[in-house]
Amino acid sequence: MYTDGLYTYDNFTTCVREAYRVLEVALKVLFDAQYVAGVPVRLRDGSMRLESLSDFHGRGARASRVLRGHPRFNGSLAAYLGWARAEGHLVGQRNAVRERLTVHVRNEEQHGTFDTVRMPPDALRSVAFVAETIARLWSARLNTDAFYPGTVQREPLVYGRGPAQGESICFTLDQLASVEDEVRSRRVWYVLRSSFEQSLFFWQPDVESTAIPVDMLYGPVSWEELHRAKGIHGAMWLADEVAVIDRTFFVRCVGDEIDRPRTATQARRLAPTKGERWVVVKADAPGDVDRHLQRVRSRECRMRPCDCPITVVYERSRRDTALRYAERLRLS
Repeated sequence: MYTDGLYTYDNFTTCVREAYRVLEVALKVLFDAQYVAGVPVRLRDGSMRLESLSDFHGRGARASRVLRGHPRFNGSLAAYLGWARAEGHLVGQRNAVRERLTVHVRNEEQHGTFDTVRMPPDALRSVAFVAETIARLWSARLNTDAFYPGTVQREPLVYGRGPAQGESICFTLDQLASVEDEVRSRRVWYVLRSSFEQSLFFWQPDVESTAIPVDMLYGPVSWEELHRAKGIHGAMWLADEVAVIDRTFFVRCVGDEIDRPRTATQARRLAPTKGERWVVVKADAPGDVDRHLQRVRSRECRMRPCDCPITVVYERSRRDTALRYAERLRLS
């Protein structure tokens, strides 16, 4: 239908409407597949029982029993999206905002007062989002990854910064023996675990500033120390695979001063400061955390709930509370 929109322009609008209809069907199919053996419901007296899918859907929303673990489930598109996210089928903080908007847009498309005409970019975005969402529901991957980027491969990289401001060099750890650099003795050197897709121009060792997570494995050291460290520690500097979205950030607040987002490792390296409090936030990128806290400071939004693409885990916790949470994440 999208292709036919080139000849029948109204089909671009139809694409948007049908895409959301297909998404709702897909959610219902996944729901039924998960509860094919029976739907666990909690009755008003607190007891539990299994209902067949036909009985559960046939009864509709009843105050006398609720879906176990999802007390607000009522069979609407919003309820199915909320169920899928709570069950771990959907991920990403920005996608959570898109899911809320999806319900609003679907309602406007289906029940709006005025006719709307969608242009090709509108239709393409809607179809792409629905396609990636449905693929995510069944843990599949598409060739596109605009909304669900999944994981990226990272490898040990050597990163040299300086001597001039804004000047740097980067290469793989295996290339260390063969690289010729005339100013190597004047650079500050690090060993990082990163993706080559990630630009390191704005990377900083003490705060998070990159779209793809970067781990500092060693540094800062001189060129000679770097060579010695490779011989001692090189076997432990391994490649890995890391998720791009739903990252956890730790932000230190002292009075009215708000630091930049940090990883748990970076937070542990900080010396305790009198009067500090910590905000623990789940977000897809450090910039989302920065913007949220700036809006909180200017009173444009509260810490929670708000429309920012973040989930606040702790608002103003003590240092040991934040670090205990970081340790639970590490162990899990």
